[in-house]
Amino acid sequence: MSRTDQAVTVPMDVAWVPSWLSWVGCVTACLRALGVDCDRADVAGVSGYAFQLTIHKQLCPSGPTVCSWGALAEGIPLLGRSILSFATAHECHTGDSRNDRTREACRRAFDMVSAEIAAGRPCMIWGTYVPECGVVVGIDGDSYVVKSYREATGEPQPPIRFDDLDAPGGPYALAFPGEVRPNPAWRDRYPLWRAAQLLEQSAWWHPHWTTGLAAAYGAWVAAMESGDFIPFGAAYNAQCWAESRALGRDFLGRVAARCPFASEPLGRAAEAYGESADHLARVAGLFPFPPRGEAPVEAATRQEAAEALRAAQMAETRAHEALVAALAADWPLQ
Repeated sequence: MSRTDQAVTVPMDVAWVPSWLSWVGCVTACLRALGVDCDRADVAGVSGYAFQLTIHKQLCPSGPTVCSWGALAEGIPLLGRSILSFATAHECHTGDSRNDRTREACRRAFDMVSAEIAAGRPCMIWGTYVPECGVVVGIDGDSYVVKSYREATGEPQPPIRFDDLDAPGGPYALAFPGEVRPNPAWRDRYPLWRAAQLLEQSAWWHPHWTTGLAAAYGAWVAAMESGDFIPFGAAYNAQCWAESRALGRDFLGRVAARCPFASEPLGRAAEAYGESADHLARVAGLFPFPPRGEAPVEAATRQEAAEALRAAQMAETRAHEALVAALAADWPLQ
């Protein structure tokens, strides 16, 4: 019998964790509910989200969620929980793109999540009301009972039918079924290696989106200087990436404190990443969310933002160099 036939479950008591990066906030909320002592900086650090940067050439608001969620999830066991995920191969379930295949994928995701909910474990789901992540805390017949960004806005959060998700890229769910004991030798070194990898990559892997220090910051600066960008997306990108850099600064500082054999380069990395966070906070201040209408942004504001972005790129280049030095330190095997 399909899980879509089941009755109502009592919603779990899961504390919402607000975050511009909804994946980070929802994963943090789920892990805390499962007894993991962590915060957003821990989750953003081990997953690599703190070091991710994806920019659309016109600053489409999709940028902060155009990344490999599978790769992000690989770091979560370092915090002490295993992962179980459901994903499809880039077939959107949104608007007119919904079809029988995507609805069947939604049903399979619902079955997985329902089994986890029945076991008393909250899950993350993509596409709650809008293309953002939410926490599933219960099941109501064929629908999810969720906590989402609406916790902050005070809007109603009615149950979401399993195939009524707004899921560009396709249905995606992430669960945390069991406890694991992470290898101490990997706990800090893997996230640093992943951070260095993400900061180094730089390519137009798609005609409209790009990643990494050189290409992504270059695209962001070009959008500012030309004025050819989506105002809503400019504001949303600024808030998301400013938060990611602040979380990365905090994470690197914690790793530096735990790793005396590499504390000097890690301290430099944290300091440089903190400088980037400050510069991007400046950009976020210039582009508040929600944006102030659709009127063209003044050239002086755009130029100030471009200068801050160049400074952030330079700071992250120094952070990357320091991370490479830290990885070359004499790390203990256990």
